[in-house]
Amino acid sequence: MYKKKSLSPLIATILLIVVSVILITVVLTWGSSFTKEKLSTTQVIQNKDFTGLITSRPISSQNILISNNSSKDLNVTGYKIISSIDHYLYDYFENKIYNLDQPLIINPNSAQTLQIDCYPESSFFIDLITDQNIYVRTQISARSINDVDSLKCGLVLDFDSINGVLNENTGKSFTPYNIDILDLGNGYTSASFNGTNSYISFGNPESLIFGEKPFSVVILFKTNSVSTSQAIVSKGYLFGGTPLDNKSWSIGLLGSSSRIYFDTYKTGQRRALVSINLITTNWQYLVTTRDQELGKIYFNNSLDISGPVVNPIEDSFYNLMIGRIAISSIYYFNGLIPIVKIYDRVLTEEEISNLYNKTKVVFN
Repeated sequence: MYKKKSLSPLIATILLIVVSVILITVVLTWGSSFTKEKLSTTQVIQNKDFTGLITSRPISSQNILISNNSSKDLNVTGYKIISSIDHYLYDYFENKIYNLDQPLIINPNSAQTLQIDCYPESSFFIDLITDQNIYVRTQISARSINDVDSLKCGLVLDFDSINGVLNENTGKSFTPYNIDILDLGNGYTSASFNGTNSYISFGNPESLIFGEKPFSVVILFKTNSVSTSQAIVSKGYLFGGTPLDNKSWSIGLLGSSSRIYFDTYKTGQRRALVSINLITTNWQYLVTTRDQELGKIYFNNSLDISGPVVNPIEDSFYNLMIGRIAISSIYYFNGLIPIVKIYDRVLTEEEISNLYNKTKVVFN
């Protein structure tokens, strides 16, 4: 009878060594890949030439002074804010990189001012990104909350017409059509919409495409009529029955009920969020927020309604419009819209109140 031979101890040892080498190689390769991924994600790379030699301090609102005490040039091309995990803006700052339009070159033993878009109230770290993709970390001391305007954080569109001209303070290009400037008689003005052919187009920039991201829309308006359907801010198809493509969002007035709709265009969920309070022809301070599936409508500093909305919001390719729906010449707004602010985050109730109080001073 044929008998199977067992492996010799030498061959078994060799096989064990080969298998161990293969496993170690796989683990090391995976670990290296994982480490690189983590480093690129958390962005905590530090160059020894700058370690402990870069200092910073706040010098004015939204400005910090960066001092280079090393022997090499520091060429800053961008930055990232590292905020405390218990700070209410932590989620906003996390993994968000700000690229500078022009590199900030700081020579040895000199200092330069860096203007940052957003400044937390508490102390925080800032990672300076160099032209060699090196992250140099420095700590920024705390500032008084009175010296910090957190309402600049996440502001992606800032339209106003309160000083006699149409203005957009975040650098967005826009095109007005048949817009007049109306003197309000209190030292301020407002863009005036005629209800027939006046509107403002802001194009379709990436910063206004939200998908699953949260966002907030702040609007100060005064309509001349509460009995006609009107779009206030729109990137989708408003009040048209079955939507053409079930995409994007709009905020407007439904004349049949004199209420505000926040529409995120989903079949079976049209106009899922509608205000409880009725609209009047007085000034209205309106804030709409959307965080994942939850949307909220605030009127004049009070929460009016909250409820589920679509997530994600599939983007349309339409331009963002103030004063009419995005895709056709209907539902024009009739009245005044001096202020529209759009944020790529959800405003807190304290921030909503602060904006309301500032607005109340201007427009009573």
